[in-house]
Amino acid sequence: MVPNIIHSWGGIWPLRRSKKANQGDEESQNQDWSWGDSSSDKAIELRGPDVVLTPNEDCLSHSRHPFDLLKDVASDAFPSERVRLVVGTGTFQKKYLVHRELLMFYSVYFARAYRSGAFVESQTNVFPLYDDDPADMEIFLSWLYLCPQCKEPKDYDVNHACWSNNQSVRRRGQRVVRPIETQWCRPVMEAAWVLGDRLMAADFMDFCLGHVVQHLPSLTVERVEFIFESTLQSSSLRRLVRQYVGYRNATGANGGVDHPLVEAVKRLDDESEVQPLWSTRSPMKYEAKHWKDKKCGGDMNATCKHRRSHFAGVYTYYGQPGPEEIPRRKRARRHVVRFLWLVMPLLILTLSSVLYHQDRFEAASAVAKRFSLAIGIMATIGIRYKCMAYTNVILALACGSIVLKDAHGRSKNDEIDFEDPLDKQAWEMEIALGTIEILYILSTLYCSLMLSQDHWGGGTGWVPNGPPRGNNGGNLHP
Repeated sequence: MVPNIIHSWGGIWPLRRSKKANQGDEESQNQDWSWGDSSSDKAIELRGPDVVLTPNEDCLSHSRHPFDLLKDVASDAFPSERVRLVVGTGTFQKKYLVHRELLMFYSVYFARAYRSGAFVESQTNVFPLYDDDPADMEIFLSWLYLCPQCKEPKDYDVNHACWSNNQSVRRRGQRVVRPIETQWCRPVMEAAWVLGDRLMAADFMDFCLGHVVQHLPSLTVERVEFIFESTLQSSSLRRLVRQYVGYRNATGANGGVDHPLVEAVKRLDDESEVQPLWSTRSPMKYEAKHWKDKKCGGDMNATCKHRRSHFAGVYTYYGQPGPEEIPRRKRARRHVVRFLWLVMPLLILTLSSVLYHQDRFEAASAVAKRFSLAIGIMATIGIRYKCMAYTNVILALACGSIVLKDAHGRSKNDEIDFEDPLDKQAWEMEIALGTIEILYILSTLYCSLMLSQDHWGGGTGWVPNGPPRGNNGGNLHP
């Protein structure tokens, strides 16, 4: 479960205990600690309440209590203790009490500080992080207390929708709660990635990168400038942003609206002078771990193992639906398409096998029979959504057209003896096969391209010029 960040008192987790009990814990652990010479300007004055991080909420997604996290990372050399993190300066400064085992397990920076013993912070258990933003640190600490399954990075999801607020809504007698994943939908995840880079928290960086991929269509010039000023040339975040800007430049999305974005990358990226910002492949078709894999090098090859062939499409982002807009589809149309998608491949395979086996007198064309048998096998494999790609659809359309053209041409040239029952039956099966294959092509194309228009009750497809049709303008479904 993603913890709620409570700004009124400063707590990260929604504490169940009373405020009086929490203040008692703080008074016992916070005795006006100071580090260094109190007369020095660099002395840290630790007075006032700390944000006490307590894993006291169950993970509703995986039914695991966060206290199990401490059991996983605990060691005999470093018993359970809390570390005080002083983040920020001035009135925006915040202090956090965090379990040391979690910090050492997920951050190489804290692990080296304690294992080497050369840092003064490892002796006082106080780490001054004045240059960091408390908002970014709260994202890191919130992630730190998630269960291991929730810490995994997420790939781009076309069904994802950011909710505008935390309020639940009621519709048709059902209580629709805001999805857990949308609580991480915020425009500062790239700043959190930079914090993870400084703390050398690789798992947290992957988590942030997954959410950056999810919200790439909402990228702005200011965010691009921050990313290029805060990352290295070889960093996964910069490679991702550069490839995405090149993709939008090549496809001409939004009819030139992205021109400032492209100019910003050309101004900030030295590599753009050698390699142009031009890419016809969407970076959202690749898994999040692709961008940190050194073997891939950040290149978007069609044969890369991280490429998701079942990804249907990427659409222009213009906004997010509100919580009152519940996804809906037309049930009858969905069931008809599903029937065609599941039944047609089996029917094609059956008829093509019978025609290939029983037509011993070569009444049907050998090429047509082989094409029909091949498309029957491909269509059956294509029932599994992840195995179907546009290549199969185009090839199936070509095979169906060849079968129909061959059967019609031979009937006109008197190559078929309609008085012979075997020839007539083979010709009829060829016509039926070609027709069924054409229907199968139409159903698969509809699944791949047109379902986006009725996922949210309006047209939300990719529109090169101008906003998409409909009222919500979401980037939701292929």
